[in-house]
Amino acid sequence: MRSLRFSSLAFCLTVALLLSVVHLPASAQGIIVKSEDVGCIDIPATQFSWVKSVATDDGDYRLCIGLTDNHQFTLGTDAVIEAYEGTFDGGNVIPGTVPSIMEVNSNFSVRVSHLSCERLPHMTVPRAAHQLIPSGDVFVAVGGHTTGFELTPTAELFDGKSWRSVPIASPHDDGYSAVLPDGRVIVGGGYSENNGGGYSRPSDIYDPVTQTFTLGPRTILSRARAKAIAFADKVYVSGNWHYDLTGLPSTPPFDVYNGTSFSTEAAQDPRSRPYLFPVEGKGILEFAPTDYDGNPLSYSDGVFKGDYYMPASKGMYYMNISVFNQWTPLELPADARPTDSQSATTGNAYVLGRHADGNYGIIILHLSDIGISSERYSAPSFFPPTHAPISFRGGSFVCDKRQEAYFVGSSGNSKTGFMLYLMTFNFAFLKMSVAIGDAGPFPFDPVTASWLLLPDGRLVMTGGYTTSDAVPVTDAWVFTPPRSY
Repeated sequence: MRSLRFSSLAFCLTVALLLSVVHLPASAQGIIVKSEDVGCIDIPATQFSWVKSVATDDGDYRLCIGLTDNHQFTLGTDAVIEAYEGTFDGGNVIPGTVPSIMEVNSNFSVRVSHLSCERLPHMTVPRAAHQLIPSGDVFVAVGGHTTGFELTPTAELFDGKSWRSVPIASPHDDGYSAVLPDGRVIVGGGYSENNGGGYSRPSDIYDPVTQTFTLGPRTILSRARAKAIAFADKVYVSGNWHYDLTGLPSTPPFDVYNGTSFSTEAAQDPRSRPYLFPVEGKGILEFAPTDYDGNPLSYSDGVFKGDYYMPASKGMYYMNISVFNQWTPLELPADARPTDSQSATTGNAYVLGRHADGNYGIIILHLSDIGISSERYSAPSFFPPTHAPISFRGGSFVCDKRQEAYFVGSSGNSKTGFMLYLMTFNFAFLKMSVAIGDAGPFPFDPVTASWLLLPDGRLVMTGGYTTSDAVPVTDAWVFTPPRSY
């Protein structure tokens, strides 16, 4: 039995020629269900004001009109292929002409909802590729680059009412950050020149108690597009961009911060903006879709691999991640901290992958020191009511309190504006919702902004850019994710 839940928010079907033409009632809302055997679809007619079965050259359909808001119904078949929500304005609607919107899984449902938005005061500096770090119940926007792709060695704290400047030594444009065990945050690396040139070694450490930065240690390697993870009272930094290998090994080491200074350990494949996840307190898993030059990583045996490092023994091992052979993980954005995508309760990581056919999949990685198992759930490539194609950013934000992972997406362009979408995956009940931001369209792409999950479960978005990296914005917003069930 399959359970589907939809809201009454609907989209207009674009029609094209196929075999059967169906005459529908005027201004009706409902569901189109595609099945291999329409006779097996069991939808009680009493739930709808109009039901019609149709046969086409690419499958059978059952059209159901009159579905109420957020109404849940059951399909008594395993033959269902696709489901669509629609508004029908009368006239001729030809089934089978709308691309796949959502794949229906045997124990899965998708709900469309709205994302509550609150505009915050504008930042004092336009920013992109900056870090957004927690400071108790408030937050700090750190560095990045500003108008004209010029580095901005500035930081500003939002105290709940307004922004105020916080002195910092370095810009950390496309740098890294990690929350230390004592609650402080280390921010480091990034480009050393305007327009994304050069690499840097300095770090700054933010103390949320004093709300100030102090100068931190310098990494051994200069880095940009790096990521960091706090593990066993140390911080491990990996990743780079267009790395200069002159005089250095082709398999670069970690930079490791021990609380006082950096040293190097181990060696791994060169990766850009890598995912870094702790594994049962014993090791660190690292993987990424591309190398330092932006080229897809490939292996001679055709199996996608990650590096698994065990600091206690200094052992480095390959670990197969076969799910990524077909579903390439999306690249982490400049501001993302890898462990934001991991549950502190279960240890599972929630990563968005994309198939060669353009479809998205939510990949749940069950991490173990003896191997990795995974589950995959189909995610919509289009927003069901408008059929607008969604582009998601890599990584997720896991809220253990609500047992949910959040994925940020957008559609549109700089001329018409951008719509914001938040896909919520409830990993306890296997429920999904796709919410559209009430405040759109935005003049900038929300995917290019910096994001942060607050302790109360809300999401903050700051900065981002419009037509190019050189045109960042000062916008700041906070969003309240709707329930996924």
